[in-house]
Amino acid sequence: MEIIVSPRGIVDIERPGQGVMDLSQAGFGQAMLDFTMCCPEYELESVGKRKRTSQKRPLVSEHPEKLYDKLRPILDRCTQEEMSLPAAYAPYLCRDTKREDLRELLIRLTEECIRICGRTGCTSLIVRPLFSGVKSGEHVFAAWR
Repeated sequence: MEIIVSPRGIVDIERPGQGVMDLSQAGFGQAMLDFTMCCPEYELESVGKRKRTSQKRPLVSEHPEKLYDKLRPILDRCTQEEMSLPAAYAPYLCRDTKREDLRELLIRLTEECIRICGRTGCTSLIVRPLFSGVKSGEHVFAAWR
């Protein structure tokens, strides 16, 4: 059995040094490349709704092309600590989201995750189903009949 640790809540994405070192010293040799650390579900929910005055930094959720740059510190630190990243977790929307306009953004984010996985040697990407347009109360499998 392979054990892969999730860095979420332990590693600071912008200053990952201590967190990654702690995981490595605890005996973990593999970590999850968790893209949700860069664009969490609550941030995705607010895409396009932020006031101009609050835009101090561009959000990865609004600029998928910046995902690799945002992850660079953690990728570099994992390399230093000889920690492999065999699996990744793509960004997703909350199950009860009302945002039906984010399908294209989720596709762009997932495509960027695939590129980064290829670049880093990550062989598995966990993707939650993209928004499918199923309304509350509809049976998901009805379309398969």
